[in-house]
Amino acid sequence: MYQDKSAYNTSYPSYDCNDCANYVSQALSYGGQATTSTWQSGTYAWVNVVGLGNYITSQALGNNTTYSSLGLGDLGIIPGTHVVMVSALNPMRFSAHTSDRLNYTWQSSLSRCIDVY
Repeated sequence: MYQDKSAYNTSYPSYDCNDCANYVSQALSYGGQATTSTWQSGTYAWVNVVGLGNYITSQALGNNTTYSSLGLGDLGIIPGTHVVMVSALNPMRFSAHTSDRLNYTWQSSLSRCIDVY
């Protein structure tokens, strides 16, 4: 596992070994998604893969979709395990934390796809 914490956003805490949902939440927030009492730094919905995916879909901030419908900023999830953000198209790439990745080749294990509005 590769983590270069010197490049992490110091405005937020980081989580050893499980920083993927925190990373994606920071990106969503930076992209304009408003925080709430349920989804803000440190909450279950912010730092947990299941919590984040369920929050996005239950609050109508995005919907489950197919791989072929994903666009930049959308999410790919290995159910219950890992979440990444689409960072390039044609070919599809993702960026993520836990094992730091930047424009990494898409993996078929990212079977839950969420189109974020």
